Amino acid sequence: MDARTLRTYTERATANVGRVGPLWWLIATVLLAFVAFGVYALSVQIRQGHSVTGVSHSVFWGFYVVNFVFFIGISYGGAITSAILRLTNAKWRAPISRIAEGTALVTLLIGAASVLIDVGRPDRIPFLFMYARPGSPITWDWIAITTYLVGTVIFFLLPLIPDVATYRETAQPTGPRGRLYGLLSFGWRGTPAQEKALLRGIGIMAILIIPLAVSVHSVLAWLFALTVQAGWHSTLFAPLFVLAAMLSGVATVILVIAAARRAYALHEFITEKHFRYLTYLLVALDAAYLYFMFSEYLTEGYMQEEPMGHVLQLFFSGAYASWFWPFVIGGLILPIVLVTIPAPALVARSVAASILVVAGMWVKRFLIVILPGVAQPLMPWEVYKPTWVELGITLGLLAAIPLGLMILFALFPVMSVHEMEEVEGVSGRSILPVRRPVEVETLVAPGRSGWLPRLGGAGVALALVAAVAIVGGGPAKLAQGLVGTRVSLQTSSSTHAEGAHAAAPGMPEAPGTGAAATGGAMPMAAAITVEPSDDMTRGYVLQTRITKDTKPVPQVDVRFYEVVDLLGSREMLIGSRITDAGGQASVVYLPAELGHHDLVIRAAQGEQTVAETRGAFDAAVAAPLAYTPERLPLERFSVDLPLIAGGVLLIVWALFAFAFVGTARMVASGAREATAPARASRGVAGQARLEK
Repeated sequence: MDARTLRTYTERATANVGRVGPLWWLIATVLLAFVAFGVYALSVQIRQGHSVTGVSHSVFWGFYVVNFVFFIGISYGGAITSAILRLTNAKWRAPISRIAEGTALVTLLIGAASVLIDVGRPDRIPFLFMYARPGSPITWDWIAITTYLVGTVIFFLLPLIPDVATYRETAQPTGPRGRLYGLLSFGWRGTPAQEKALLRGIGIMAILIIPLAVSVHSVLAWLFALTVQAGWHSTLFAPLFVLAAMLSGVATVILVIAAARRAYALHEFITEKHFRYLTYLLVALDAAYLYFMFSEYLTEGYMQEEPMGHVLQLFFSGAYASWFWPFVIGGLILPIVLVTIPAPALVARSVAASILVVAGMWVKRFLIVILPGVAQPLMPWEVYKPTWVELGITLGLLAAIPLGLMILFALFPVMSVHEMEEVEGVSGRSILPVRRPVEVETLVAPGRSGWLPRLGGAGVALALVAAVAIVGGGPAKLAQGLVGTRVSLQTSSSTHAEGAHAAAPGMPEAPGTGAAATGGAMPMAAAITVEPSDDMTRGYVLQTRITKDTKPVPQVDVRFYEVVDLLGSREMLIGSRITDAGGQASVVYLPAELGHHDLVIRAAQGEQTVAETRGAFDAAVAAPLAYTPERLPLERFSVDLPLIAGGVLLIVWALFAFAFVGTARMVASGAREATAPARASRGVAGQARLEK
């Protein structure tokens, strides 16, 4: 590359930095309106709970988990594209590496936001850290995502150091942007020592980012695969998730590169060659995913074991076939055909194929998430119906991706200047002057926009938010969402019977809490006593007496329950008896645990409950373990694996610190060494002038 071409490359790469035009503001305003509507929908969900969503007891994960898996997968495409190109030292990577890394960073942030939205209670997010269980895949999922996020940020920031130093020295931005560039440049002067430290840090991160991304999507797959749910419990889920992430991620990178090429007039530097090489990777990943999916369905379909056979029947010829086959044909097979046929317009065909891949992979993730609801042969939208709240939040997340990329590339060069100098063999040029480019039809031209267009854009944004919110939630909901009106929720609780009843005279109360029933409107009364059995190894005798007007009532069906906390408070049946001539009934109960136990006694005649009482006691004996599991060779696996993973995690974070902090310190020390001779020469000259 000659000096003139390099100069043009530098001007185009930095044309977007701090210089946006009316078109940029218009697009950003529209995107911001959709993001604002998503925030409004989220406020409705926070105030009213998950009842405003379409999730149910059969489909307990909805759009939020679909988006979470989808966006996290997209981020992998940007990271692996840049990492592989750096590790293979591909010279054609320079114009697209920054775009790929930026795509990975923005989509990863959006993906992490999706899972936080699914939590539903932002105030309980700290509980993920406070009450984490080392043996749970959910715990390792957020640990892996956090680690991957830190690695992605470092992987994006390290190659920026020379570029922001160059722009700060030559363009001299002032204000917060200048301070930001000064902070991120770490005193870069382009010395050999700084170059060596930077390349070492980038190399370490390029090596780490690939296994990190694989671990993230493997753990994410195990959230599904470690259950016994039909369609999820598969040993191939982890490699399928990794391949799906790479496939959809590379397709997204192609789309973002094509958009940046058009928006910033980069046709001269991002050519058909880049799209050709990226489509090679797209085809390879597509074919690999087809093979793994065929292998999974072949083995499951050959055995035809239930309930997986039912799932495959729904996919191949049942209610889900109208979704599954368009995904296979349109999202996997047709993209390969589009990019491999010998025809002109490679860029357009690559973009079309990428759109099909991205849409198809979202559909596949949707089918995976709603699989728990396939007990009945219903259409997907009959099993799970997303509400306007879910659609609004999803729309806001989708709009946040291009908006985030536009903001990112308004702060930093869209292409790496230093990397182009490196691959073209001109790395000795530490500071290359940055000039404003000639006017071209780009997203940033013509000229700077003043305050009037910005205020106009803000007005348009508010108008769009109001219009979309009125359509989605109505004026009243819009007003509540904007001003944060508090909604008072009235709650009530009741037992099967509306009241409890007084104990019969002379009946002893249950020890521990003095559990005797209180009066109510039922036709009969009940009292409960708890006494140790004759043989303490048998536990306790729970006894009740049913009376009506203080007279015993025989032949009444009495049921004894214990109130347990199992995914919420519920009653567990201990036993049932018929009252004798004295109105008494009793059961022997050996608790499973020591300590406090809550009891419920309920009497019925036919279908009508005639008496109910509650009590409690403290158990001093409990049943021994009824089952001793067989000792397996990997019985300590659930204990040892978190320890091993924790050790690996510490090593990864240590390498992060070495790659980023070590590189920053080396660059800063190189800057001090470069400026020391200049200060010394100025000191000698000043001393000579004084002597004269």
